[in-house]
Amino acid sequence: MITIDDVKAYLRIPYADDDTFITSLITAGYDYLRDAVDDFDDIYKANTIFAGKADLWVETMYVPPAYERREGAYDGENEMNYASRAMLTQLQLYKKG
Repeated sequence: MITIDDVKAYLRIPYADDDTFITSLITAGYDYLRDAVDDFDDIYKANTIFAGKADLWVETMYVPPAYERREGAYDGENEMNYASRAMLTQLQLYKKG
């Protein structure tokens, strides 16, 4: 799983003011994947390629837009972008075992 330091490095956030919020976004991203992918936790533990893709999705596709929308900075976009949807679809194709 990605860490707060991974996200802060990716987003280039040098301060600790938003650490609690970023941590909650990381948790929410993995929770989203658990809801979207059958047997997520089992596959994540057993398949390093799947785990890497899941980590990448949370770090690059889930957290950044959610972080940008903090404090009501909502831009009206309600749909997942194409790249995010494509990565999620790939993750959903993995099967346990």
